[in-house]
Amino acid sequence: MMPLWHYAVKVYAIPGVKEALLKLQDRYHFDVNAVLWCLWCARYGFTFGEDEVAEILGTTDDMTRHTTRPLRTVRVWLASPKVGFPAGEIRRLRDQVLQLELMSEELVLRRLDDATMALGEPNETLDDMATRSEQLFTLARKHVDMPTMIADEDGPGSPLGLFRQAREQAQERGP
Repeated sequence: MMPLWHYAVKVYAIPGVKEALLKLQDRYHFDVNAVLWCLWCARYGFTFGEDEVAEILGTTDDMTRHTTRPLRTVRVWLASPKVGFPAGEIRRLRDQVLQLELMSEELVLRRLDDATMALGEPNETLDDMATRSEQLFTLARKHVDMPTMIADEDGPGSPLGLFRQAREQAQERGP
């Protein structure tokens, strides 16, 4: 079984996954790490109920809120030109912030891995990844900090549609 951090890095690099995950993040305020956790759990046969999902995801709420998101905000802000500041130095600063953001995400994913292993047992013999991943995603949706009104719940641009795009690519091409 591959650790969550390694799985996440590999799956995120699959064409189409990154784009779907970033749309979930930018349009609907989903935590990409939580979505990757859903895919990983489903891939390795973890089955959790609502209380367990809340407990596991809750172990990383503070780290995500106080490090990962603020670092992402700074990195995105640094992406546009800053009048009066040398562009090369801004790029270097942005690159350093990106490294800190990735460190924060790695810490979050490692913590999710530990919390998952403490509450559940993998069962790689299960082959219903689609069903399990969608059940976990539905439960994880309750952890969206800023829920938005979603007119199209099942279309390709909906949260579930974007999740399915990421899951299909991860299932076809992932570890």
